[in-house]
Amino acid sequence: MGYALANAVDVNLAGTYSQAGQTVASVTATAGNVLKNVADFAKALDDGNAFGERFMPIPPFYHNYVLQAATGIIGHTGVPKTSDSRMLVNGFVGELFGIQLLLSQNVNGTYNQMAFTRGALALVMQLGEMEQVRREDRFATGIRALNLYGYKVVRPEAMAKCAVTAG
Repeated sequence: MGYALANAVDVNLAGTYSQAGQTVASVTATAGNVLKNVADFAKALDDGNAFGERFMPIPPFYHNYVLQAATGIIGHTGVPKTSDSRMLVNGFVGELFGIQLLLSQNVNGTYNQMAFTRGALALVMQLGEMEQVRREDRFATGIRALNLYGYKVVRPEAMAKCAVTAG
């Protein structure tokens, strides 16, 4: 799947925010409160009986706050802390409170943050018409296809939402 298609699907799935069954209080995110915000999402999903793999797309500013909170930059001592997910060692966004954090450029500024389980959303994709085409930019053959997809929130209680502003 190409970047443009993946990005279009990502944007459409982000639009399901309004259908979330759980709500977390709005927050202006800072390095000092970002961990509490993720913990509040975990509690909201627990309250909705949403078990299984949990995911939360986050923008770059939120990721930066998570790194600052994890390293102790916000503390008065500034002593770095270690992370079990090795987030600080290899750049992996990581996991907090059982929620996998996924970096996304589709959430910036004031945005509608959501966390969900794999069972909250249904996404169906199918390649429709396919044909072989000659590439004009090089001596090669390519494939062109019509990708059909649809999505639906099937368990709203397994999704939580929160309005977040960068601090």
